[in-house]
Amino acid sequence: MRALSEGDGSLVIAGPTWLGLAFIAIAVVLTILVLVLQRPRPVRLGSFLGAIILLVAGWHLIGNKTTLEPRGYYVESIYGEEERRGWLQVRQIVSGGPNTDPDHLVLQLRNSSEATIDLSGLGPAERARVVAFVKKQLTR
Repeated sequence: MRALSEGDGSLVIAGPTWLGLAFIAIAVVLTILVLVLQRPRPVRLGSFLGAIILLVAGWHLIGNKTTLEPRGYYVESIYGEEERRGWLQVRQIVSGGPNTDPDHLVLQLRNSSEATIDLSGLGPAERARVVAFVKKQLTR
């Protein structure tokens, strides 16, 4: 569901903006319809709950983005910037074993802790591009 785009020497992993906007639009239309049609209270409450879920899902799709650039990477979400790492902080990519989740790229940091980059929703070719980009940055 997520897509990988490239520009200015960086890679951006983001959800489809059009789908997030569609969820938000459906939530607004659902709320307006329920108010205009004056349905019974249980129907209104259920509709408002559904509208809130659609609104949060749309906001989540629009707001979540991971940007990998030559200096490092950063992760943004609907709550703001969540994580920022420079490539100088990363020692290596943790090798994939049988227990490794293919939806996450695990990086071993120089302070012996780990950081992950979420690759869920990307195809195998896009994941390979991200791994190649990270390896290229680590060899500099």
